[in-house]
Amino acid sequence: MAAELRTTVINMKTLNQAIQNPIVTVGASDKDGRKLRVIFTQEAAAQFTDTTKIYLCWYHQELDIRGYSVFTEIKNENDKRFPPTWEITYPKAMLFEGHVLANIQLVDKVSISTSTNFIIHVLLDPNDGSDFVASDDYSAFQEAVINLTNLEDRVQDQLDETIAQNQEQREQMEQQKAEFENMQSIFDEIQSAVTAFEWHSLS
Repeated sequence: MAAELRTTVINMKTLNQAIQNPIVTVGASDKDGRKLRVIFTQEAAAQFTDTTKIYLCWYHQELDIRGYSVFTEIKNENDKRFPPTWEITYPKAMLFEGHVLANIQLVDKVSISTSTNFIIHVLLDPNDGSDFVASDDYSAFQEAVINLTNLEDRVQDQLDETIAQNQEQREQMEQQKAEFENMQSIFDEIQSAVTAFEWHSLS
């Protein structure tokens, strides 16, 4: 029960819904125990694929620091109707007193879908003033974005190649049409010459 009291739960039906701003009150003894849990249902759940990962994109307005932190999926193998549920322990670097602008991002192999922005209100300062250090979560997010960019480049290359092939085929068809029309013209000339010769012979 104590762990549940330290967890903020967001029931997300759609990514563009308004999200109530969480209030995180922390002390030095429990700074590792505050969590954010997101339960995806309806339209939001329909956007999931087998490769979907969830990230918390955040920016601490007073300290001018930002980060990308990955959620962990919560599974219930015994309940087939268990909705996609993801949870994250609030990053230590975020837990300075102030206001944190945040959104939730769904990242897969082909797209990044973003929720509406919300404010996380952090009360008290549980940390010792250490500077923010980008974690492996940030690197993972960067890699996901890079992979998406690479995929877009490959799709564009394939599109350009298809356009080039179509253009080449059109040029070949135009050339064949011109050759056919030239052969038709030659055939008409020969036919005219033969007809003229036959009339001359009959006369």
